[in-house]
Amino acid sequence: MSLRDYLGQDLSHLLVECPAPLLVIGNESGDLDTFVSSLVLAWHLNDESTCPAFPLLPFAREDVPLKTEVLECFARLGLSLRNVPCLGEVDTDKMQGVKVVLVDHNVVNVPEILHLDEAVTQVEKRRRNWLCSMDGNAFVFLMKVYDHHELERKTRPRGQFIVEKVGSCSTLIAEKVFSEKQDEKVSHYYRLNPPGEKSLH
Repeated sequence: MSLRDYLGQDLSHLLVECPAPLLVIGNESGDLDTFVSSLVLAWHLNDESTCPAFPLLPFAREDVPLKTEVLECFARLGLSLRNVPCLGEVDTDKMQGVKVVLVDHNVVNVPEILHLDEAVTQVEKRRRNWLCSMDGNAFVFLMKVYDHHELERKTRPRGQFIVEKVGSCSTLIAEKVFSEKQDEKVSHYYRLNPPGEKSLH
């Protein structure tokens, strides 16, 4: 499935109907780097993982028009944000079997979804992979972290944990996607521009 087809789905509806989603959450600033990183990673993980992956924008729908650089970029690419779930449109309190991926940050600072990170932190303190909940049923597991900021997390989760001081988080995501996607064009570009080498373009 292409990125355009993925974003063209009614992701909000699919997320509500999903029994055990994988949430890919960018940081609350909502800049172009965090948008691109979280949406592309959600699309990639949706193809590669065993459970459906969804981006969750950590701000309200009415704040999306304020992200002018993002809207300009996506308009030029012919991509729409209309179907991407935003904060307040999905009740994360009632979700069961939630898996979380943090992108462009390594701790959650948004009050409305802070319970996800607090639940995960309880598990990390016990040095266990699973089992944390708000009500005994809503399990939360921090699967992955991809970030390029200073490390704020007190404990390291057992999932994939990549925090590297590079120019942008999208660099980390691009390296992952280019190395794992089998699409011919992506693979060709990756062969021409391996990580750490100057682009040929």
